[in-house]
Amino acid sequence: MPQRMFWLITSQLIDSGACRQVDIRRAFGVSKSSVIRSLNKLRSGGPEAFFVQRRGRCGGKVLTCEVFEKAQRLLNQGYTRSDAVQELGVKYDTFRKAINDGRLIESTHTETAITKSSRNMVDAAAADGMGVDCTRVTERELAS
Repeated sequence: MPQRMFWLITSQLIDSGACRQVDIRRAFGVSKSSVIRSLNKLRSGGPEAFFVQRRGRCGGKVLTCEVFEKAQRLLNQGYTRSDAVQELGVKYDTFRKAINDGRLIESTHTETAITKSSRNMVDAAAADGMGVDCTRVTERELAS
């Protein structure tokens, strides 16, 4: 039985005098305040009051179109989540949920392993600015 129907029926039982509030509380294990709240709802609005659609929360939209575009650009540039959050000024959890929902796509920049030959070329290029000793590796090894 849906919860709204439960509260309507129990409130009608109490209101008609068929049972007491304490009987409902003991039988179903519900709180006193819940029983009183449903009884007041019945008395003030009638049975229809239990089936009125409630308004949802009206929180402000944090991730607007402009923020989404900027966030996606930052992620594409390789920013981490925490860096992007600081740049945008939004909460980390909001940002995380947008990524998990698929509204934002996190780039998968992975560092590729460097081969030994390419590492030797990088070392040799770095040694150019260090002087003579660093460029003559074989002579340095013989001297030691």
